[in-house]
Amino acid sequence: MQRFARPPEILAGTRKILDQIRIADAGKPVIRKVEHSLYLMLTEVRSSPATSSGEIAEDIRRHLKCCEIPDVQAFPMGSAIGKEAFMKGIYSYKNVFSFADKKQKVYTEMKPGEYLVAVSRESDGDISRTYRKMMELLQKEKKKWSSDIYILSIVNVIDPNEERKYLKYIFAAVSDL
Repeated sequence: MQRFARPPEILAGTRKILDQIRIADAGKPVIRKVEHSLYLMLTEVRSSPATSSGEIAEDIRRHLKCCEIPDVQAFPMGSAIGKEAFMKGIYSYKNVFSFADKKQKVYTEMKPGEYLVAVSRESDGDISRTYRKMMELLQKEKKKWSSDIYILSIVNVIDPNEERKYLKYIFAAVSDL
């Protein structure tokens, strides 16, 4: 794979995400105001079933090949669940995503606004409990999904001494009903 220097905008965006993870790591989903746009490169998931990283391994490989350009940062990488499927309790991946440079017009822009965010650690057990808590908060706050639900899987940079070292940062744009 050819190596490229990453644009500073991508690295700055990744730092902002890490800051958001630190803010959101409260043990329960929260609604936060995000002040900056995020730009995502998406690769459609073709695998079925598509409920785990092992099941979408070929899609991840295809996505990584698309990331061999200077305006995309392959890692951290995540998967997205379509909002319609998520509302029905169907947690099947729709896309694999990575962060991209805003200069490119072909990427998906996640605009500033309100986001429902959650952190789920491996040690929390079944992630569907976190998903249910997110839906409960959405209903309680009288909000609706404005985007798909993005799950960023990363090494735990919040508490690297924790026994289980991976966590998922889950985020989705929301708006009033």
